[in-house]
Amino acid sequence: FCGAVIFIAGAALSQRGHRNSLGWGAPAREADSAADAVAQMLGGMMRPTESCLDALQKHYPNAMSGKAMAKGVFDTFKKWGFSKKGSLLGVSTCPDEINRLMDKLELNYGDAFPLSGLAGVPFTGKTGFAAFTHHVPDNGCIVIFFAPHVGISSSGVMGKMRRAGMKDDSGACGSLLAALAAVKHRKESGIERRVITKNDDDYQQGEVEKIIEANYHKIANSPEPLVAALEVLYEEIKARVLRMIPASCDRPIALVGGIQVNTDRYDHPSGNDFFVPKDVLLKKKGENNFENQMEPFKQAASWAAYTGLCYM
Repeated sequence: FCGAVIFIAGAALSQRGHRNSLGWGAPAREADSAADAVAQMLGGMMRPTESCLDALQKHYPNAMSGKAMAKGVFDTFKKWGFSKKGSLLGVSTCPDEINRLMDKLELNYGDAFPLSGLAGVPFTGKTGFAAFTHHVPDNGCIVIFFAPHVGISSSGVMGKMRRAGMKDDSGACGSLLAALAAVKHRKESGIERRVITKNDDDYQQGEVEKIIEANYHKIANSPEPLVAALEVLYEEIKARVLRMIPASCDRPIALVGGIQVNTDRYDHPSGNDFFVPKDVLLKKKGENNFENQMEPFKQAASWAAYTGLCYM
C-alpha cells in the first residue's frame, strides 16, 4: 500500500510542476485537487498560488524546485568523488528558520556546517572556513551552498510570505529588508551612515547595511529595487566565500550559489521553496581555478524535474 501511495504521489506531482518546475518548459496551471490531496497527505504542503507563480516566473524564470536542485548537485559532482561519506557540506544562508533547502542537500552529504549569519553573509570568515575544513573526512571533498533568500507571498508580493502558525504575512529576508529601509531613510534624510564597530551588539546587521549602502545607486535606480538588492547581496556573498578559501586548500571543492525563494508555509514548516541557480563551480584536487559546471547541473536538474522530483 505504501509503495502504491508513493508511486501515485510521484506521478501526480510531476504533472503539476510549475513550468516543468524549472522555467524551461511549458506552464502547468490547471487545478489538480488530487495532486494537492496527495501532497497534503505526504506532508501537509500546499501548492503555491497562481499569483505567487506569476511573480516567480516574472523575476526568476529559471527557478527550480529544491529537490531538483539537490538531485542536480549530487549528479553533477558524484563523478568527481563527491559522496555522502566522503564529503562535508558547508552552508552560507540566512539563519531564518524558513531556509530549509539545505535539508535536501544534507540527505546527500550529511549534516551541514554553518558558515554564515544574517542575510547569508559568511561571517565565520577564514577562521570558520579553517575549522570547517578540519572536519572534512580523510581524503574527502568540500561542498559549499550559498544563497540569500526572498519570500513571495500567495498574493505575489516580493519580500513577503506566510510563516507557519501566523495569520499575517511577514518579511523575508528580514535582514535585507531592514537594511534597505535604513539606508533609504538615511539617503532621503541626508543622514550620514552610523559607525559600526566589531563591538557593536548589532554588528552583523551593520555589515549588511554597509553592503547595501556601498551599492545603493544600483538599487535605487532599478525598477525592481528588492531584486537588485538581492543581486548585490549575492555577489558580495560569493566574493566573500571565494576569499575565505585559501590557495593552500587542495581538496576538491564544489560551490553552488543562487537565490532561495520562500513561499507560504501554512501549517507545514518546509513549504514549497525554489532555487534560482547562479553559479555551479568545481575546483579539482590540486588545481587553483574553478570550472563552470552550470550546463551539466541544468541537465541533471531538468531530468530530476522531468522524472517527477518536483515540489517535494
